Amino acid sequence: MLRERRLAQGLTQQQLSERTSVDSKQIGDYENNRYIMKVSTAKVFADLLHCSIEDLYEWHYD
Repeated sequence: MLRERRLAQGLTQQQLSERTSVDSKQIGDYENNRYIMKVSTAKVFADLLHCSIEDLYEWHYD
């Protein structure tokens, strides 16, 4: 979800990293679902990417 929002804004991982102070490797880890980002980190991304925090997570309902 993060990747789609980032690309929609025309940003590279490096550019997003520079604007948020989140390491670009960590951004890649979030985008590839290796780690789940904290809500506080999602808030930083959501503010910059003009979306809601919920837009940055995949929601699965059983």
